[in-house]
Amino acid sequence: MQKIFMTLALGSMLAHAAQDKKYILTNTQLLEAAKVPALMSDSKTGMAVAHISTLQESMLIRKSHERGRCAGFELLPVQDFTQKDFQKILQDVAARKVLDQKAQKSFKRISKKESVVAAINQVSAAEIQNWVKWLSSFPTRYHKAATPNKHVEALKAKIDEMLVKYPQVKAETSLIAHQSTPQKTLRLHIEGNKFPDEIVVAGAHLDSINAGFFGPTGKIAPGADDDASGSASLLEALRHLLAQGSFERSVEFFWYAGEEAGLLGSAEVAASYKNQSKKVVGVLQLDMTLYPGNGDGKIVSMTDFTSPEMRNLLEEINRMYLNIEIINDECGYGCSDHASWYRNGYPAIIPSEATFNQMNHNIHTEADVIDSKSSFEHAAIFSKIAVAFVSHLANL
Repeated sequence: MQKIFMTLALGSMLAHAAQDKKYILTNTQLLEAAKVPALMSDSKTGMAVAHISTLQESMLIRKSHERGRCAGFELLPVQDFTQKDFQKILQDVAARKVLDQKAQKSFKRISKKESVVAAINQVSAAEIQNWVKWLSSFPTRYHKAATPNKHVEALKAKIDEMLVKYPQVKAETSLIAHQSTPQKTLRLHIEGNKFPDEIVVAGAHLDSINAGFFGPTGKIAPGADDDASGSASLLEALRHLLAQGSFERSVEFFWYAGEEAGLLGSAEVAASYKNQSKKVVGVLQLDMTLYPGNGDGKIVSMTDFTSPEMRNLLEEINRMYLNIEIINDECGYGCSDHASWYRNGYPAIIPSEATFNQMNHNIHTEADVIDSKSSFEHAAIFSKIAVAFVSHLANL
């Protein structure tokens, strides 16, 4: 009887999954690994569009996790795509990569700012630890949990309390509702005093996931490294940036919804900004900052689906303020929210905790907790990067 029940249950699951299909943009390699057919692909960029079921989505997440990555794809929000739409998406990615390949290394070398030095020297690993402890104390931050916005609203309240200490800063928080997920993205906007229409973006994703074989499980998903750590590194950077008082350009901090399910929050935000012709001059993404897989004082710069000018800025920040070792690596399309901005034409970068073969393999499980391998000094490096990134881009 038990075998019959399991067979019937699996059959029901498969039937339901077949009705619940969605379009995604991803790498052909990931589709091949999960044995998912592509609707259309581009051999030059290695990118493809696919129509997947819920079970296929779970397989893609699992295969991506085996490679030490997040979901590895972007959910395309519209469900009535035509062949021309697919072609346009792939052509846009190809055109962007060509522009990057032709980009001249004309980035101007930055000059050291004593205000940045002072802020970086005050970055606190202990403060980051407190944030990670608090965020990972939620049983789950999964975007389809029973209360998917409990932690989002709680963080908004904490940031609002923080803003009270800096009345001179023209800033406000807001929650962005989405079509693709019940979870909301948290945004903090700091108005620029000279060029308010030009925006510097720094982000992390706030959701977590416990990815089982057939999809997300009901088990706890503390997500200490993925991505309470990036969220915490960003929060510690925010504390020191608020102390600067004001910026010439506007600055926006995002804690995105539903990254683990296909960049859900950031995809909608970035597409909205493009549709509104908003001027975003640079995007920094922090996703996993706690695990020094390649050794102390070593971080990674992802070179695929990121912008040469932003990678150059990271190198300049390192030369001027950090003097650490930066290793180049690739993460494939959709490994984090920077991909959403990149695909919409904005310059983006993602420095990361380690190369993919040395990353924290406890992510997406109940074992993604603070442990003996967690390094808050390592996470502090990313807070320092965020402080310098925003300080230099937001002030001409």
